[in-house]
Amino acid sequence: MCRDEDGAIYIVEMQRYAEEHWFKRCVSYASRAYDRQNRRGEDYDVPPVYLIGLMGTEILHQDPGLWNDRFISEYTFREKKSCEVLDETIIIIFAELARFSKPCEECVSDIDKMLYLLKNMGNLKNRPEWLHREVYAKIFDACEIARFDEDKRIKYEQDMYDQRRLNGEFAAARRQGVEEGIKTTAIKMLELSMPVEVIASVTGMTPDQIKALRIE
Repeated sequence: MCRDEDGAIYIVEMQRYAEEHWFKRCVSYASRAYDRQNRRGEDYDVPPVYLIGLMGTEILHQDPGLWNDRFISEYTFREKKSCEVLDETIIIIFAELARFSKPCEECVSDIDKMLYLLKNMGNLKNRPEWLHREVYAKIFDACEIARFDEDKRIKYEQDMYDQRRLNGEFAAARRQGVEEGIKTTAIKMLELSMPVEVIASVTGMTPDQIKALRIE
């Protein structure tokens, strides 16, 4: 589960085989995520919840003829006759990978490419040219990591932890260098007998911090 910059929640479910109450289970998951947002207060204006189901099987649609060339379905709250949607609340999207059969060379749209990648990830001997785009490369790399054995996964996670720690140390060192530079500038301005108010305006330091430099 993750959130976008607007606060909308995204839940991704994988379903390899047919399940009798799959749709109801997805409704239950999405509803609980939506309801948890309301418990934070009395305001019901909460972001929508999107549940995306990636399916290795086909849904038993009421009219199969409507789905010969379709493999993505979307369900939400609509007025029955007009199909009006008053607001975005819970949206459930299914991608039926079992229905998707386009070869690589016919995948033109981003959706086609994404579905092709998800369906054929384990069988790709050579990466298609479009797979080198950043968004697809990230998915491919994530799937590669998911296939690591336990020892390799532990080493990878430790390497990532060490890298984040080093990045934090470098950032702290940069901040310290900036702070030292500001302090040096303020001292030089004091030596030139410039008013404290002017020094504060230039450096962003408080008057008390500047006055303390005189004592030092």
